[in-house]
Amino acid sequence: FDGGLFYKHEKVNGVLTSTAVIALHVDDILMMTMDVRTKDVLFEKMTERYENVKCEKCTSYLGLSVVREDGKVTISIPGYLKTMGDHLNVQDEIDKYKNKRWDYEVPWDGQAQRVKLGQDERKVDIRKYQQLLGLLNYACNVRYECTVYVNMLASRQQDPRLDDYIACLRIMHYLRRTYSLGITFRPIERINGKIRLYCTADASFGLKRADVGHTGATFSLGPNGTPFYVISKKQATRSRSSTEAEIKAYNTCAATISYINNILQNVFLLDVDEPVIMEGDNKGAIACVTGPSVTQNLLHVENQYWYPRHMYADKKMVVVWCNTDQLLADALTKPLPPDKFLKFRKRLLGEDDQEDLVRTLIFPNNHEQTLNKKDNDISLMYENKAHS
Repeated sequence: FDGGLFYKHEKVNGVLTSTAVIALHVDDILMMTMDVRTKDVLFEKMTERYENVKCEKCTSYLGLSVVREDGKVTISIPGYLKTMGDHLNVQDEIDKYKNKRWDYEVPWDGQAQRVKLGQDERKVDIRKYQQLLGLLNYACNVRYECTVYVNMLASRQQDPRLDDYIACLRIMHYLRRTYSLGITFRPIERINGKIRLYCTADASFGLKRADVGHTGATFSLGPNGTPFYVISKKQATRSRSSTEAEIKAYNTCAATISYINNILQNVFLLDVDEPVIMEGDNKGAIACVTGPSVTQNLLHVENQYWYPRHMYADKKMVVVWCNTDQLLADALTKPLPPDKFLKFRKRLLGEDDQEDLVRTLIFPNNHEQTLNKKDNDISLMYENKAHS
């Protein structure tokens, strides 16, 4: 699955159990184990081989701060964000260009329709621009809410203009002011009593060009879990409609579902027999994925983009409709206005006082259900009805 992922399976009380999982990156090892002896044996062997080996509780990993408190785990990079760009004298540049709007708790002005890149005739140094982008890209590992705009600004690397540079400074100013924010994971929500992967997917169309889509997707454990992985990227091929762009987003999400489910099943030994729920907001695209046939207007779409149909037919995935204003992936397809940005940020980062935790889903056979949580378990009767 991954060159840096290792695991150990043993029988515990007669049941095959994943007793240890190790993540390796260069010379940093993160171990999760049920048996302290496994840790001791690994430490002993590593010490024999490399001599200078330290074993500590997980309070940081790869520069990320790990804080466990009150049943929650928060991953953040406060030290990095607080001083981000100091070696480039970023604060002086921020003071040079900032205005009153920069004091709002959002990293951009307005909404998608007002976001224009490369409009200024004045060019800026490419190396200087790329240095800022590099810092922002790393920050997006734990600050998902900025991913979509940083991704858009990355497309300006070959010909950056002053307005692109100022936009980078605006995001950097926002991140430096909110340096204490990180990703907070809470106890896992079950679906019908079991740990399940849950996804949302969306696409914007014509944001920067009339025929280009932008994919956004989130992956979590449980319907309201904090996403552990997100996707926000420009689509590789052109589309002729928003429905076509949505189908391509569903295809990206479906492929990622297969990959993650393989890890959940083979590494963590979780049951993945039931279909993964993926929320979407385009009824036309959902009908093309779950219906018996494809509309005439989409017959030109290449076969490689119809993987979601196979996933649905094999009962590995079911696409359900969700209101756009409640679809989390919408925040990863385009810059949103301040009120929606702040609302979705709470869910993306697992903050307190989240909205839209209770929302209505419509399954492919028009079976309607509302997410209702009881004792951290959500009941969804979709196994048979969704594919009827």
